[in-house]
Amino acid sequence: MRTFTTFLTVAALVGVTATPVLAQQGRTELRGSVTDETGGALPGVTVFIQNEADGTFREVITGGDGSYFAAQLLPGVFTVTAALPGFSTFQTTGYELRVGATVPLDIILGVGALEETVTVSGQAPLVDLTSAEVGGTLDSGELTEMPLQNRSAFAAISLLPGIQFLPSASQGADTIIANGQTAAASSLNFDGGSNSGSSSGGARGSQVRIAIESVQEFQVISGQFDAEFGRSSGAVVNAVTKRGTNQWSGAGFSYTTSTNMTSRNFFNAQQFAEDPTVEKPSNNKYEFGGVFGGPIVQDKAHFFVSLEGRVANPARAQVFGSRGPGLPDLSWSSNEEWRALNAMYRIDHQINGNNSWALRYVDESKPERNQLGTRTVISPLQREEDDYIWVGSYTSVIGNNVVNTARVTRVFEARGGGPPEWYELGGNISRDGQMRNLPPAYIYNSYQDYVPWAWNRDDSQWQYNNTTSWFVPDMMGDHDFKFGGTYHHSAIDDFAAHWLGGEFHFATDLPFDRNDYSTYPERLRIRVGNPGGNNFAYPINTFEAFFQDKWTLNERWTVGLGVRWDAELLSARRTDNPLMVPGTDPRDWNNISPRLSLAYDVTGDGRSVIRMGYGHFYDRTLFSGLDNVLQDPIITDSFVASFPRGGGDQGGAEDPGPRNGMPIQDPELAGAMRIGSAAAGECGPATTRDGVAECVLLNRDFIETIYPTGTSTQFNEANTFIDNYRRQQPVFAQFTAGFERELMPTLSIGVDYVNIRGSQLLNRINYVAPLRDSIDASSDLTYYDVFPERGGVYNRTDTVFYPSCPQAVADAHLYSSNPAIIQAECAKADPVTGIDPRTGLLIGVWAKGRLLSIESTGFSSYDGLNFSMEKRYSDRWGMRLSYALGYSRGDTFEQYGTNGISVNGVQTQVLGDLNMEENWQPAEHDRKHVLTLSGRTELVGGITLSPIFRYMSANPFTMYNSLWDLDRNGTNWDPIPAGTYTGEGPNSFTVEHNGRQGGARQGNYMNMDLRFGWRARPAEGDTLDIYFDLINVFNRPNFFVASWANGNQNDSNFARHTLLRSNGIPRQANFGIRYGF
Repeated sequence: MRTFTTFLTVAALVGVTATPVLAQQGRTELRGSVTDETGGALPGVTVFIQNEADGTFREVITGGDGSYFAAQLLPGVFTVTAALPGFSTFQTTGYELRVGATVPLDIILGVGALEETVTVSGQAPLVDLTSAEVGGTLDSGELTEMPLQNRSAFAAISLLPGIQFLPSASQGADTIIANGQTAAASSLNFDGGSNSGSSSGGARGSQVRIAIESVQEFQVISGQFDAEFGRSSGAVVNAVTKRGTNQWSGAGFSYTTSTNMTSRNFFNAQQFAEDPTVEKPSNNKYEFGGVFGGPIVQDKAHFFVSLEGRVANPARAQVFGSRGPGLPDLSWSSNEEWRALNAMYRIDHQINGNNSWALRYVDESKPERNQLGTRTVISPLQREEDDYIWVGSYTSVIGNNVVNTARVTRVFEARGGGPPEWYELGGNISRDGQMRNLPPAYIYNSYQDYVPWAWNRDDSQWQYNNTTSWFVPDMMGDHDFKFGGTYHHSAIDDFAAHWLGGEFHFATDLPFDRNDYSTYPERLRIRVGNPGGNNFAYPINTFEAFFQDKWTLNERWTVGLGVRWDAELLSARRTDNPLMVPGTDPRDWNNISPRLSLAYDVTGDGRSVIRMGYGHFYDRTLFSGLDNVLQDPIITDSFVASFPRGGGDQGGAEDPGPRNGMPIQDPELAGAMRIGSAAAGECGPATTRDGVAECVLLNRDFIETIYPTGTSTQFNEANTFIDNYRRQQPVFAQFTAGFERELMPTLSIGVDYVNIRGSQLLNRINYVAPLRDSIDASSDLTYYDVFPERGGVYNRTDTVFYPSCPQAVADAHLYSSNPAIIQAECAKADPVTGIDPRTGLLIGVWAKGRLLSIESTGFSSYDGLNFSMEKRYSDRWGMRLSYALGYSRGDTFEQYGTNGISVNGVQTQVLGDLNMEENWQPAEHDRKHVLTLSGRTELVGGITLSPIFRYMSANPFTMYNSLWDLDRNGTNWDPIPAGTYTGEGPNSFTVEHNGRQGGARQGNYMNMDLRFGWRARPAEGDTLDIYFDLINVFNRPNFFVASWANGNQNDSNFARHTLLRSNGIPRQANFGIRYGF
């Protein structure tokens, strides 16, 4: 596969050299003491720790106090042997060390001959007595023997308390939300190497999907992680992959479903109830693959490979309201096309007892076709994605007490999307503006025809890391020191052809009729300037360092002391920012985060622990929060123009003519459109569908007179974005306190209180903010320089000069393609001072657009109580019960506030007052109750049964009316008065709204999945599983409700269920067969 030659080359290099790399993750530790039968410490005892599967080993010698410690072991099942002349040899077998834990094993040696071996059976304890971390682990059985939606690892990870599962409508993009934070806030790792996207963090799942058949364990830390972990406010998830052993072993599987095994989607069933001729959309899926591993050299070198494919065509359906008699129904039932091929290769080599190396490589391709979303059936989107990741590590044991692991990680993602016709024209390769050759998109009142977007984005990452563990015994207790550093380089290469073909907006759902003015467009968006679209690259360099001391004071008390430093260096080097010295970027060097934790063995029997901790956790800054600085800068060669000027995204008025049954009033909008003829082949399939003869097209000749095509830079007339010295890394202060008790060797319960307070969250602040003439959303906007106390943006000589009125009028031709607009705005100001007497603020060259600065002004708060009960799988059954009671809130709806409804800035900002107290609201994914119950068992006769039940209470959304702008700030997002509201039409609902942002709740989630199967054991160590997975057993529709989709009182979809979570998962049977050996 691609880069496979690079993979083999690096394998050879890692085998002979150690490179400084990532923080130690995906490992485990064994510690304890060796005493004689009287309790006296025995120094000089040789403790031999050998992995039973692959024969690799570690040898340590007890210190003066009889203690021993083995750090950075790969998880697995071990035989532990202790020997000292004059004493009988101790041996325990089957001792499991799970990922992320510090496991105790105290050894007693009796007097006797060295050749005399006393073998005992041992089982590692469920409760980690030395850690305050909140989270858990999932083994391979929970990944391969459970009915996981989409066969997604995140469906299994969300079985742990405090974690929500977010299934995606796209393949491989499932993800989680941990402890009320954002989906982007989780850190996803692959054998210790970062596997999160630079742009979206964990919001789209892992950057490269790791097949569940290839995973040995998942380590999930949702709270109070040690100082070695950082740049995350959510969960830290590490996939520890399987590796080859001394025995040839593997598995093969097949997993399939079909249309006959799938119920009708909720909306398709509604169509069928009204019209029995409505066809059931086809739905089929075939997933296949296997894993295989074994020895290269017994006890020294091993390999492991995994291959997994998917051919799926998931069913989709969408219901639209009637447009009136004589017009075709736009509701549709269809299916998408998913294809995926995922391959993993792993090599492990223990050179000798003190040195070992490993290399892992994963490659995946996953194209998707015919994605319709909420658009009409003639508006498909095509996506292409190719990813790979490799992680190389070298571990050295230095002396008796020091272990060093070096790691290098390489991640690359090439992802893009657009209309199929754009791909057919080669626009994704040529990047030469092929979207200009496609018809414009049409955005109607309640539906959309055609796709206006096309893009490619390459995400390239390198990560280098080194971590050292140093065990120091008998120094006022025992100390497990860890320290290390990381260098992480990320670079985005972005290309966007959005709106090169234009996008017309209409105030109706009716097709175009030249004799009906209400069917004319009221707005046009079109990308102008560079005919190829928008291109930019954005690098970021991150430096991390940490020191951690796990200090065991005595047999019952463990103190964790840690400190961490993070620094992010983003390099935009813009020279057009009036708030910063040209060519500079924000630098935030003082991100010091202390960590303190306590763990106490309550009863002294190793079965109960009280744990608590406090620490600061700096989150990473994502490209999705900053890329507008380069996508939409002040001076650019490509931007999205709007007719009328300042309309749409800029918050200005739409043309008032069409919605009032009158001709278009704006002469530029009227000139930018022309009427095309279907007979002449100028119109697309929407015209044929609706049986009309004409359509609305772009008049490019007219647009060229205003915005000549070319690559020269110009003043951006749309919303513009700038960085700011006030931007810092978001930081979260976290306090946790909990208790865990082992009730029996395989059963434990735990409860944890989690308190998280976020600050320095990113928001977009308007420095050129609008004020409407009235609360009518169609009234005029005037844009002001609203922060004179910060130096303002006009007439500066210390950074970049932009004129206010009256000089703005003289220089208007430099800042607007229609200088008359600036002249008209400046007419509102004093002709000498440029100040508008109505507000006392300057007016200037930003006559029809905002200037948005990205700053750290946001706060968030979360309180949660997590309860868990785990019966570890033994005696052929296991179960988990997880419940979280939580409340997440903040002063931005998405908490980060850099996407979604906050694209135009803080929703409550009025001129220079941010009014953040009015924006305090429940977080977007806040759910008061999250409950999961899961289990797996093998009954008599080989019958297997594995259920998963999930419940999540409703999430918040805002109800508003886009016709009104009550605070006159140009956002049209002001909550409607408190009260009870009911929608109209099919699938309407009634909801209480408290009159604030996020003031309504709707859309609880409940789902039951069940696996029923039969297991045979054809030979020793072999298993044959034949099973059915019933997904959504009760066929319950889980609706997706959001402010933008269902909250606008001026929309036909107000208070109506129009979307299903992850495009709907109706009841579905999947047939699977798996052979393991």
